[in-house]
Amino acid sequence: MSNARPHPRPPLALKKIRRSVATVLAACALLAASACDDEQTPPFEVAGSGDVAGQLFFDADNNGIFSPFGGDTLLTDVEVRLLVRNDTTLIASTRTNDDGRFSFSGVSPGTHQLVVPGQAGITGSLVFCTLPGLASVYIGEQTYLAVPAKRGCVVRIAEAKNVGLNQSTTIAGIVTAAQGTYRGDNVYIQDPTGGIQIFGIPSLGLQLGDSIEVTGRMGQFREELQIVSPVVAPNVVRVTPLAPVVRTAKQITDAAALPGPKSPDVGQLVTVRRILQVGAFASGNATITDATGSIQLRLDGNVAAAIPQATFQAGKCYDITGILGYSFGILQLKPRAPSDVAEVTCPQ
Repeated sequence: MSNARPHPRPPLALKKIRRSVATVLAACALLAASACDDEQTPPFEVAGSGDVAGQLFFDADNNGIFSPFGGDTLLTDVEVRLLVRNDTTLIASTRTNDDGRFSFSGVSPGTHQLVVPGQAGITGSLVFCTLPGLASVYIGEQTYLAVPAKRGCVVRIAEAKNVGLNQSTTIAGIVTAAQGTYRGDNVYIQDPTGGIQIFGIPSLGLQLGDSIEVTGRMGQFREELQIVSPVVAPNVVRVTPLAPVVRTAKQITDAAALPGPKSPDVGQLVTVRRILQVGAFASGNATITDATGSIQLRLDGNVAAAIPQATFQAGKCYDITGILGYSFGILQLKPRAPSDVAEVTCPQ
C-alpha cells in the first residue's frame, strides 16, 4: 500500500488566474507575429455611398415647407457647401438650380454638415436659422433637407430688448392688446420672458390671443421700447389668450428700479388687486393706490371712450387689469376694455 499523498487540487481562483495568464501570453505572441507581417489584412472599410439633396427657399409663411401660395419664393444660384462635421474641411460644393434645388452624389456614409455662405447679392438680408444643418448619409439612400430662409431668427422678447435702437430683431408672442384696443396701428405681444408694443402695424385685424411672429427695428417712444416698421408673418394662429400676472403697486415700482424701458414688467399684462383709491383724472391719467403703494392709471387712446372716468367712484375698490406701460419715467397701467375693471369688496 502506497503512502503517497494525493496532490491537492488548486483552488478555482488560481485556475482562472492561470488561464488569464495563458491568454495574455498567447495574445502577445500573436501581436508580435503580426507586427512582423508586412502583408496584414487592411482595416475594415465601409463600402458604398449615399446622396444629399434639398431645396432653398424664402419661407414667407413660416411653415417650414415650400408653399408658393403662402408667398414663398425659390432661392436660385445660391452656393451650398457640404463639410466634415465639426470641421471646415470641404467635402463638396454646388449651387442651387432654377427650382432652388441642390444635390451631392457619392457622399460617404456618416453625419456631415450643410452650410450656405453669406451671399448678400443673392439672398440679401435673409438668414438660414436652421443652418449649419446636419445631413446623415446612409448607403444607397438619399437624404433630403428643406432649407428655409427667413427675415430673422426668433429671439425671446427679453433678449430683443437688449439690442440697440434701430437694430433689426425678430420676436414671436401672443397678442395681449389687439389692434384697435388703444389705436388701429399697434398691438402688445408677450412671451414667457416679457411683453412689448408693436407699433406701425398695417390693418391686419390682429385679435387677442393671436400668436404672431414679427420682424422689425427696435424703437423707443417716451422711454418705452417698441418694435417699429414691423413685418408680421402670415402664419397667424389663434391660441388661448394669456392670463395676466398679479402684481402689487410696490412690486411694480420695485421692478422699475431696473433700467426703465427694460423693466421685466413693462409691456406685460398685469392685474393689480384691491385698489383702494382712484384719484382725479388729468389728461386721461389718475393715481391708483393699493395697500402697498401707488402707480398711475392711464385710459389710453380708444380706451378713454370705452371706459368712462365715471366708472371709478370714491369709496369703492377695484381689481384692474391692463398692459403696463412706461412714459417719461412714469409707470402706467393701461386697461383695455370695461371687463378689465372689476369692482371688489374693500378690505376691512
